[in-house]
Amino acid sequence: MLKAREEWGAHFSPSSNLHAVVLKKYVLSDKHPIDAIVGSRLLVLLSILNVPKGINQIAKETRLKQETVRVLLWSLRNYGIVLQQGSKVRISPTDTFMIEFLRDFSKGVNIKKMEDMAKSGAMLWSDGLDFIFSAQALTNPNRVSRTGITAMTDYGLDFTSDTNYYYFAYWGPDLQAEDIAIHNVLINPNSPRSISYSILLLKKMGYSSRYLYKEAKNAGIQKLMREITEILAGKDVADPLLPSKQDMESLYAQYGVL
Repeated sequence: MLKAREEWGAHFSPSSNLHAVVLKKYVLSDKHPIDAIVGSRLLVLLSILNVPKGINQIAKETRLKQETVRVLLWSLRNYGIVLQQGSKVRISPTDTFMIEFLRDFSKGVNIKKMEDMAKSGAMLWSDGLDFIFSAQALTNPNRVSRTGITAMTDYGLDFTSDTNYYYFAYWGPDLQAEDIAIHNVLINPNSPRSISYSILLLKKMGYSSRYLYKEAKNAGIQKLMREITEILAGKDVADPLLPSKQDMESLYAQYGVL
């Protein structure tokens, strides 16, 4: 078996972890050559696993130079793995083998990383190169940020919870209020109360619509985020999962948010 060490795809050694199992399956198949996922090519593929992205965004997430990303994308196009979609690139939707491999590999690597940082952690949301998890305590906080309602205390919004929420990303970003609000929705997307807290944070701190929509799109919740901004504008929306204008006005008053 094979196991990813240190960083995604950098080095391998015997293991029975999920990402090692799917990597062995990849190696034994004849769908794509192993060169297609060696080193930084794998990072690029994981970056665009779920959402088409431009070179700037890929470079940011993979910590690679833009010119390096261009060269890697050129080679991946030659393998028939990625497609150009306007100014962005995506994994070919017909390449179901690669998509399944990347999803399982990402899941396995992210779980392993989470376990290295928090033995009692629980995975809540996972993308190619980043994830959100809950834990009572961290054993390795490197490149980990508090998020969700755990981080909202830094903005003067205190909520009662026995659980701490954390975010990890390969590129180690500094989270803004918009990121924390998005993460809080991802943690429990079917909870009107959780969504209300995200709206409350954005109402209190203000937000950049451009940044909010961009990051929400990367997380796959752009439609929901546009409805949330309708609520922030004082409007009612038809979605029963979202709080009403009256509900939010009551919550604003409770926390002194004008």
